[in-house]
Amino acid sequence: MKHPQLDVPVTLSGTKEYCYRTPRFPGGFAVQVKIGEVAVDGVCTDLSEHGLGANLKQNLALGTGVELLFRLPNATATFRVPASVTHRKGSHHGFAFIGDPVAAPRDHAPLRLVKS
Repeated sequence: MKHPQLDVPVTLSGTKEYCYRTPRFPGGFAVQVKIGEVAVDGVCTDLSEHGLGANLKQNLALGTGVELLFRLPNATATFRVPASVTHRKGSHHGFAFIGDPVAAPRDHAPLRLVKS
């Protein structure tokens, strides 16, 4: 099924339809969310070119600017990516990466690794 205006696949989840701009990849790895000097631990649920979802031990306000620190499975480098909180439902948070991954691919090196 495709989204009628965006011509991209629509993923069905439960009873709601979600339209994603780019494919999502399963997470399952640790992520640390830094807000200034405060760090909140969590687990990534999914990762895409534009952001990630994570279950966190502490709730964050929408619009909060953060730095995400994570290491992809089997990777040796820890990636640091600026992001903002775009949605929250219970302990699950959605983060949008700040910056354009196409215009500034060096800022989104972990995303190139996921896609290849």
